[in-house]
Amino acid sequence: MWSAVTGERLQGPLAGHTGAIWGISFSSHGLLATAGLDGTVRLWDPATGQSAVEPLTGHADGITHAAFHPNGHLLATSSDDCTTRLWAQPGLPAGHSRSVGARA
Repeated sequence: MWSAVTGERLQGPLAGHTGAIWGISFSSHGLLATAGLDGTVRLWDPATGQSAVEPLTGHADGITHAAFHPNGHLLATSSDDCTTRLWAQPGLPAGHSRSVGARA
């Protein structure tokens, strides 16, 4: 994280993905989701730079987009595997995923 006022580095980079990051999204609750070509979605607490939960997995290929619903309780991701997944309650230990569609 960097200060927009001084340009000073406030904390180190968020590290964990093993491939390029193609999508990011902030939730209304302040979580940051990063979608990677390594096939994972990672949820971060931007204030601490720490991972909020274990990486979300399930897509068979790289994840290219991530977007939170305005209420912050639903995260949609899309992948090069031609699927979209909805993640209920992302960032909470009870969160699970389900595949909602694929194109032929």
